Amino acid sequence: MAFLQHILKLQPLAAWKWRSTRRQENPGSQGDQPSEVTPDEYLPGFEEVAAFISTEDEGGMYRRFRRLAARNLLYMQSEVASLEHKLHRMDQGDRCKIDTPEGVNAFQCAIDWDSLRRLEPTDDEARERLALIMDIRRLMKEYRTYSVFS
Repeated sequence: MAFLQHILKLQPLAAWKWRSTRRQENPGSQGDQPSEVTPDEYLPGFEEVAAFISTEDEGGMYRRFRRLAARNLLYMQSEVASLEHKLHRMDQGDRCKIDTPEGVNAFQCAIDWDSLRRLEPTDDEARERLALIMDIRRLMKEYRTYSVFS
């Protein structure tokens, strides 16, 4: 709301020249024709500001929050790195017990996705590994989505 209050302090919307592209009523119209619009047609606040911004052919100006976006990506990178390290530690632990009787399940989970899914309900380590993999998958998808615009 502070952003909107700042915009409204710059110049009251009632003082702005409003032009709207509304479709003419006659069926033979070849497109949108500009017409005057008054601010009292809209609820004061976001609706009014959005209506005003939409009257400009060039579109509105919006903050990109680049610094905040960059910071968020850094947090996500750190989180991904932390999960990667946790998965690596899990792999190291499984490597140490691969030749032991309890390491049979760990070996199966390391080479076969279906085994990991099958053992997940009964094996605590398989459950923990699968949960970690799913967390990594979710976060990587989110990270790739956000890193596209940077």
